[in-house]
Amino acid sequence: MMNKYIKLFLFLFIVTSTSTVIVSCDIEDGKDGINGVDGKDGEDGKDGEDGEDFTPPEAMFSNKSSLAPLVKLHSEFSTVEAFSLLSSTDVLSNGFRLVGAQDGAGFLKDGDEYIYVVNAEDDYAVSRIRFDKDLNPISGDWLLNSGVADYARQCSGTMWEAAVHGGDKDIFLSASESLSYDVKGIDPWIETPTPTADFGLDALGEFSWENAVPLPKGAYTGKTVIIGGDDDSSGSEGQVTMYLSENGDADLANGKIYVLRFKQVSDGAGGTMDVAADQVYNEGS
Repeated sequence: MMNKYIKLFLFLFIVTSTSTVIVSCDIEDGKDGINGVDGKDGEDGKDGEDGEDFTPPEAMFSNKSSLAPLVKLHSEFSTVEAFSLLSSTDVLSNGFRLVGAQDGAGFLKDGDEYIYVVNAEDDYAVSRIRFDKDLNPISGDWLLNSGVADYARQCSGTMWEAAVHGGDKDIFLSASESLSYDVKGIDPWIETPTPTADFGLDALGEFSWENAVPLPKGAYTGKTVIIGGDDDSSGSEGQVTMYLSENGDADLANGKIYVLRFKQVSDGAGGTMDVAADQVYNEGS
């Protein structure tokens, strides 16, 4: 029995000693190596060549219509020259003929050609005219005509360009100058026009629209802002309106409508006076 205790004691002593040796031995740190040499910076690339300036061909600046320009230039504009591109006396190759008093318009480049969208105010319509690279009129069609249910005098117009105003498509904003009507939003690129379709942008409100001018998308980031002129002569004396949406830079359906309110008006004697609630004022008189 004593021999067993002695053997057990010696075994534990050896194990304990071995463990102590293992734990108590520190490994010596290696020496730091020498830092490498930094590589050389690459050379700058060569600057590209400047593009050529656009030089319009001489044929672009000439009368294209059979009718001379109906413009009288005063001496103050002696360096300005006017040219006629299209008149109501002209008939284009596809039978299109320009009618009505031309008002607000938009101009787009389409490859080497151009698209001109314009309101025909007296005919309650909007036309689209295609020009070649030298501004010779090629053809025309009607994007809106008086057969539409809410026909109105189409007054001023503004081309909403996606690159400028936001969104992913161009829209021609045509102002309907009749009491309680919508601004019409028309696709200038449509292949087959639907001139009697409903183009009304209800969210912008119903006014006697003189114009509807969208602000560039960078004016208020993430917002859609359209300033409108109300040409109402029925008693309200007209107003300045604003459509505001905070749902992105091309939201024409979910915004709110605001109307500019005067705080003071002329008192008729060279001074001003505070406005009264529910009172209509005419600053033009």
